[in-house]
Amino acid sequence: IQADSNTMLSIKDFDFASASETPYRLQLKDEVGKKLPVFFHVIGSESEAFKKAVYRIENAARKERAEAAKQSWRNNFKPIEADIEEGNELTAERVVGWEGIQEKFDRALLARLFERNAHFAKQVTDCSNNSGNYSGQQAKNSKPSPDTASS
Repeated sequence: IQADSNTMLSIKDFDFASASETPYRLQLKDEVGKKLPVFFHVIGSESEAFKKAVYRIENAARKERAEAAKQSWRNNFKPIEADIEEGNELTAERVVGWEGIQEKFDRALLARLFERNAHFAKQVTDCSNNSGNYSGQQAKNSKPSPDTASS
Protein backbone atom coordinates (compact mmCIF):
# COMPACT_ATOMS: atom_id res chain seq x y z
CA ILE A 1 0.00 0.00 0.00
CA GLN A 2 1.48 3.28 -1.07
CA ALA A 3 0.03 6.64 -0.16
CA ASP A 4 1.37 10.07 0.57
CA SER A 5 0.20 12.29 3.41
CA ASN A 6 -2.52 13.83 1.21
CA THR A 7 -4.09 10.54 0.15
CA MET A 8 -6.99 8.90 1.92
CA LEU A 9 -7.02 5.12 1.93
CA SER A 10 -10.04 2.90 1.74
CA ILE A 11 -10.62 -0.19 3.86
CA LYS A 12 -10.56 -2.07 0.52
CA ASP A 13 -6.88 -1.07 0.21
CA PHE A 14 -6.14 -3.46 3.08
CA ASP A 15 -7.70 -6.56 1.51
CA PHE A 16 -4.68 -8.85 1.76
CA ALA A 17 -6.95 -11.91 1.71
CA SER A 18 -7.88 -11.29 -1.93
CA ALA A 19 -4.28 -10.56 -2.90
CA SER A 20 -3.22 -13.80 -1.16
CA GLU A 21 -5.41 -15.86 -3.50
CA THR A 22 -3.03 -15.19 -6.41
CA PRO A 23 -0.29 -17.83 -6.18
CA TYR A 24 3.31 -16.86 -5.66
CA ARG A 25 5.80 -18.80 -7.81
CA LEU A 26 8.27 -20.15 -5.26
CA GLN A 27 11.50 -21.67 -6.55
CA LEU A 28 12.51 -24.46 -4.18
CA LYS A 29 15.98 -24.77 -2.72
CA ASP A 30 17.68 -27.93 -1.53
CA GLU A 31 18.84 -28.43 2.05
CA VAL A 32 22.00 -26.35 1.49
CA GLY A 33 20.25 -23.49 -0.32
CA LYS A 34 20.93 -24.44 -3.95
CA LYS A 35 18.07 -23.48 -6.28
CA LEU A 36 16.23 -26.40 -7.82
CA PRO A 37 14.41 -26.41 -11.20
CA VAL A 38 11.14 -26.85 -9.29
CA PHE A 39 8.50 -24.23 -8.56
CA PHE A 40 5.52 -24.42 -6.21
CA HIS A 41 2.56 -22.09 -6.70
CA VAL A 42 1.85 -20.96 -3.15
CA ILE A 43 -1.20 -19.05 -1.90
CA GLY A 44 -0.92 -16.71 1.05
CA SER A 45 -1.88 -17.72 4.56
CA GLU A 46 -4.44 -14.90 4.60
CA SER A 47 -6.30 -16.28 1.57
CA GLU A 48 -9.86 -17.51 1.99
CA ALA A 49 -8.95 -20.81 0.31
CA PHE A 50 -6.25 -21.55 2.88
CA LYS A 51 -8.41 -20.44 5.80
CA LYS A 52 -11.22 -22.75 4.67
CA ALA A 53 -8.76 -25.66 4.47
CA VAL A 54 -7.50 -24.89 7.99
CA TYR A 55 -11.06 -24.80 9.34
CA ARG A 56 -11.94 -28.09 7.57
CA ILE A 57 -8.87 -29.94 8.83
CA GLU A 58 -8.95 -28.52 12.36
CA ASN A 59 -12.69 -29.07 12.77
CA ALA A 60 -12.32 -32.70 11.69
CA ALA A 61 -9.53 -33.17 14.26
CA ARG A 62 -11.61 -31.52 17.00
CA LYS A 63 -14.60 -33.68 16.16
CA GLU A 64 -12.43 -36.79 16.32
CA ARG A 65 -11.06 -35.76 19.73
CA ALA A 66 -14.56 -35.00 21.03
CA GLU A 67 -15.81 -38.40 19.89
CA ALA A 68 -12.83 -40.11 21.51
CA ALA A 69 -13.43 -38.20 24.75
CA LYS A 70 -16.95 -39.65 24.91
CA GLN A 71 -15.57 -43.18 24.82
CA SER A 72 -12.98 -43.20 27.57
CA TRP A 73 -9.71 -41.61 28.55
CA ARG A 74 -7.83 -44.48 26.90
CA ASN A 75 -9.23 -43.62 23.47
CA ASN A 76 -8.43 -39.94 23.84
CA PHE A 77 -4.75 -40.34 22.96
CA LYS A 78 -3.37 -38.59 19.87
CA PRO A 79 0.15 -39.66 18.86
CA ILE A 80 2.72 -37.07 17.79
CA GLU A 81 2.72 -38.60 14.32
CA ALA A 82 -0.89 -37.45 13.89
CA ASP A 83 0.09 -33.86 14.72
CA ILE A 84 2.95 -33.98 12.21
CA GLU A 85 0.69 -35.46 9.54
CA GLU A 86 -1.86 -32.71 10.16
CA GLY A 87 0.84 -30.06 9.88
CA ASN A 88 2.08 -31.48 6.58
CA GLU A 89 -1.48 -31.62 5.27
CA LEU A 90 -2.01 -27.97 6.21
CA THR A 91 1.26 -26.98 4.53
CA ALA A 92 0.22 -28.85 1.37
CA GLU A 93 -3.01 -26.83 1.32
CA ARG A 94 -0.90 -23.71 0.73
CA VAL A 95 0.29 -25.10 -2.63
CA VAL A 96 -2.07 -24.98 -5.61
CA GLY A 97 0.23 -26.22 -8.36
CA TRP A 98 3.77 -27.01 -9.35
CA GLU A 99 6.27 -26.91 -12.21
CA GLY A 100 9.27 -29.15 -12.82
CA ILE A 101 7.79 -32.26 -11.22
CA GLN A 102 6.93 -35.25 -13.37
CA GLU A 103 3.84 -36.35 -11.46
CA LYS A 104 0.48 -34.63 -11.81
CA PHE A 105 -0.18 -32.20 -8.96
CA ASP A 106 -1.44 -34.10 -5.93
CA ARG A 107 -1.65 -32.77 -2.36
CA ALA A 108 -1.24 -36.25 -0.87
CA LEU A 109 2.12 -36.57 -2.68
CA LEU A 110 3.01 -33.10 -1.51
CA ALA A 111 2.23 -33.92 2.14
CA ARG A 112 4.44 -37.02 1.82
CA LEU A 113 7.22 -34.86 0.33
CA PHE A 114 6.95 -32.49 3.29
CA GLU A 115 7.04 -35.41 5.73
CA ARG A 116 10.36 -36.52 4.31
CA ASN A 117 11.79 -33.03 3.54
CA ALA A 118 10.97 -30.53 6.28
CA HIS A 119 13.13 -27.87 4.61
CA PHE A 120 10.63 -27.75 1.69
CA ALA A 121 7.69 -27.40 4.08
CA LYS A 122 9.46 -24.51 5.82
CA GLN A 123 10.05 -22.73 2.50
CA VAL A 124 6.36 -23.03 1.62
CA THR A 125 5.18 -21.87 5.05
CA ASP A 126 7.60 -18.92 5.09
CA CYS A 127 6.54 -17.91 1.58
CA SER A 128 2.83 -18.19 2.40
CA ASN A 129 3.20 -16.19 5.63
CA ASN A 130 5.07 -13.34 3.90
CA SER A 131 2.24 -11.01 2.84
CA GLY A 132 4.75 -8.98 0.81
CA ASN A 133 4.82 -11.86 -1.68
CA TYR A 134 1.18 -11.17 -2.52
CA SER A 135 1.14 -7.42 -3.01
CA GLY A 136 2.89 -4.89 -5.21
CA GLN A 137 5.74 -5.53 -7.63
CA GLN A 138 6.89 -8.72 -5.89
CA ALA A 139 3.59 -10.43 -6.70
CA LYS A 140 3.61 -9.22 -10.31
CA ASN A 141 7.02 -10.81 -10.86
CA SER A 142 6.05 -14.17 -9.42
CA LYS A 143 2.77 -15.12 -11.11
CA PRO A 144 2.84 -18.62 -12.65
CA SER A 145 2.26 -18.90 -16.35
CA PRO A 146 -1.33 -19.96 -17.15
CA ASP A 147 -0.27 -23.21 -18.82
CA THR A 148 1.60 -24.44 -15.72
CA ALA A 149 -0.60 -23.14 -12.91
CA SER A 150 -1.76 -26.59 -11.82
CA SER A 151 0.42 -29.00 -13.73
